[in-house]
Amino acid sequence: MQPPAPQCSVELQRRLSRFAQCRQNITFGCRGTAFNASTWVSSGCRGVFICNGAQVECGFPGQLHASTEWCRCIQRRHATTQLEACPTSAAVCNVATFRSPAPPDRCGAARRIGADAHSRTVIVAVRFNEDLRAICWLASLPADRVYLINKGTPLSAKGLSHISPRVVELRAPNIARESYSYLHALLHYHERLCSPRNARIIFMQANHRNPMQVASWVAGVVAANTTASCFSYCGELTRYAYSLHTSAGGLLYDALRLHYRSKHVCPEEDWDEFTRRTSYAGGATFAISVDRACSLTEASLRSMQEEINASWTPPSGKHLKEMFPLGVHKMEFIYERSWERLMNGCANAPLPPCGCACSTGSKERTL
Repeated sequence: MQPPAPQCSVELQRRLSRFAQCRQNITFGCRGTAFNASTWVSSGCRGVFICNGAQVECGFPGQLHASTEWCRCIQRRHATTQLEACPTSAAVCNVATFRSPAPPDRCGAARRIGADAHSRTVIVAVRFNEDLRAICWLASLPADRVYLINKGTPLSAKGLSHISPRVVELRAPNIARESYSYLHALLHYHERLCSPRNARIIFMQANHRNPMQVASWVAGVVAANTTASCFSYCGELTRYAYSLHTSAGGLLYDALRLHYRSKHVCPEEDWDEFTRRTSYAGGATFAISVDRACSLTEASLRSMQEEINASWTPPSGKHLKEMFPLGVHKMEFIYERSWERLMNGCANAPLPPCGCACSTGSKERTL
C-alpha cells in the first residue's frame, strides 16, 4: 500500500487587499496534495501566495465578502507565448470574415453589417484559462465591443492587441461558472454595458466548440438592427426539466422531485406551470435587449449571486472529482435554463427574437 501523498502548503508572500486581512487557515489556505492543490481566499483577502512552490495570485477587488475564490496552484503567466500560434490570417481569426461584406446569414440574404448598423451590439464573453488560440475568433465577431470577462490568467496588453482593439479585458473572480460571471458583469460593469448607445448585449462563453456557427448567429443579431425589447437563444430549444436530473454530473438527481429552481425566477408560478412555459438552449449563449438586461436591480443581482454561492457542493467520488475538482455550484445549471424567463419578467408571451437561431438542422427555432 502506497503512503498518502503529502498535503499542500501555502504561505502569503504579499498582501494585495487594501483593508481585509489575510490570516492563514482563516481567510486563506489551500486544499489538496503537494502535487495537485488549490489556494482559497475569503472575506476580501487578496494577495500573492506561494502554494506548493508556485507563485499564485488569488482574490479580486470587489469580491463578495462572504464568497470564497479558488485558484489553482500553478505558476500564472501572461499568455504571450501563444501569439504565433494564432495568426490573423487563419480563417477563424480573420477579422474580415464576418464584417463587411457579410456572409449569408440564416435569416435571409447577405447583409452589410458592422459599419452600417445604427444600434450597437456588445458582447460579454467569459474566459477561464483558454489560450489565445481558443478565443482569437472573438475578433471576427461584428459587434461594436467585446468585453472579455477574464476569470483566469491575465492576458498581456500585447496579447489583447493581437486579438483586436475592440476586445476589452475585464477582470472577474473565479467563482462558479458563466451564469455567475454574467451577473458579475451586469453588477460591476453596469456603465459599460448599459450605456444609452447600446441596444443589445450578447452573453456567451469565450471558447465555443463551433465558433463559425455562433458567429453566424451573432451576425444575424447585429444585422437585425433592432432597438426593441428582444431575446434570443443560440441553439435548439429544450424544455426546462429535460435531463435536469443528470446535470452537474448527476448531483441534481433529485431536482425534479424537489422542484429545484431559483427563487428569483417566476416565484408566483407553480412547478407545472413554470416547467411548461420555460425553455432554454444549452451553452448559455443568448442575446438580450439592453432595456431588459439592465432592468435588474443591484440588490437582485447580488441576491442571485448569493443564491449561486450558497448552492456549492463539494465533489464526492472519483468521477465528480475529475469533472469538478473544485466542487459544483448546482444553481448554475438552473440559471442556464432560466435566462429567458428571468429577462422577460415571467411574462406570458415571450419576447420577440433579437435575431435568427444558430442551429443548422431542420429544428431551427427561436424564442
